[in-house]
Amino acid sequence: MNKKISSAFFSVMCVLGASSQAATISVFDTNLAFHEAAFYSSLTLGSSLTEDFDSFTPVDAQYQRYNAQNSWLVSSNSINTSVGVFTNTIAGQAGKNTNSDNLMIESEITGEHGRESLASSASDYWLDNNDASQVQWDIVGNGLFNSIGFFLSDVNDINARLNFMFGQDTQLNTGTRYADAKVIFVTITDFAAVNSASLIFENCKNVACASLSGSDGWGIDDITLGLTQTSLAAGPLNFANQVPIKETGLLVVAGLASIFYIRKRKLLSRN
Repeated sequence: MNKKISSAFFSVMCVLGASSQAATISVFDTNLAFHEAAFYSSLTLGSSLTEDFDSFTPVDAQYQRYNAQNSWLVSSNSINTSVGVFTNTIAGQAGKNTNSDNLMIESEITGEHGRESLASSASDYWLDNNDASQVQWDIVGNGLFNSIGFFLSDVNDINARLNFMFGQDTQLNTGTRYADAKVIFVTITDFAAVNSASLIFENCKNVACASLSGSDGWGIDDITLGLTQTSLAAGPLNFANQVPIKETGLLVVAGLASIFYIRKRKLLSRN
């Protein structure tokens, strides 16, 4: 893991749908553990919901050693998760990819051309875009949220520049070409608390995004929705994994310490 405190990142102010509340999309490509910890520290205790895809049960799994695109744990056009529904809205290249209309849940065993950098073990899964030109994420948690964080791997390493469209009005193009298997951390923050939203991922051929690419894949993992500590007045919390605050502070400290220890080990395995 890179130990330097300074980091390369960029952000953009954007508008979230009907709320007309400015949001900020930030992309970090160094010091991932530092930025993930900063993101988590901004959230209200007990408000976060995280999807790591590790609980998915393989369905008609395929293991083809020399054809990663036809290997998967789960393959479907839409995949339901604890943080909403991901849909392959514009398929990418076909050819040997006989399921180009689908998204996939993948692992180190099924593999997917560089996205394995998201996995720390064979039981550590991620969601893969399967070279889709466009993926739509209809974000739904189990309560209000105004902060989103997630890891992406293998973006922009061939002939695409990943474009984010959050809500209806604004977009951010990552622009930078990354090395194969590069992991980045993305946050979307500073918008009014909502219980649903949408994020579209587009593989553009260039920053202007005049046309889409169908031959550049990426994976997403460890997605977190939460409320910032300054948003308690926004409404009641109703997250499925909400943990009541105990009277004994030692339980809270021990819990946070164990979470960051586990996630630090996972991040170290990626870098």
